[in-house]
Amino acid sequence: PERARLVQRDEKTRLVQNGARSKRLTRASLAPAAVVGLYIISSAGNALMFKRMTDVYEGSEFFASQWNVLLYVVMSSSVVASKAWREPGFLKKQRACFSNTEILIMGVLDAVSSVLSCVGGSGTAGGVQNVINQTLIPVTLLMSRFWLGARYSPRQCVGAATILAGAPLGVRAAG
Repeated sequence: PERARLVQRDEKTRLVQNGARSKRLTRASLAPAAVVGLYIISSAGNALMFKRMTDVYEGSEFFASQWNVLLYVVMSSSVVASKAWREPGFLKKQRACFSNTEILIMGVLDAVSSVLSCVGGSGTAGGVQNVINQTLIPVTLLMSRFWLGARYSPRQCVGAATILAGAPLGVRAAG
């Protein structure tokens, strides 16, 4: 009888521990969903604030763009510094992944796209800006197909073609 009670108690303990573990897995699986939700909300807020900014700073868009760059550098630097402090070999490992030329090209492309979006932002309706941003999806698919050799399903290609076909309609309706 004593041994049977111990076995029952061990079984209950194991079930409770497994239950706690599955709760942790549930919480851990919610983290990516929370990050995606936060990303969507912050991106939508960014688009709205960007339009307000370009309307207010008409004629000074490049100046306004520099504040965006400054904040980006501060936030990115704090993330990298935090990661480097926690993982001593982090920076060396990251630098080994990419050549300086690749990083320079990526930086120049990002800077050019940011400046062009600021310069054109004040004279473009908010809805049209959103449509233009959506056309980046099929263009990215095409470029990654040729430069990276990526392959896409027919559904993904139809989705990209739908965006490309709908973009002129959206611009025309807004204009």
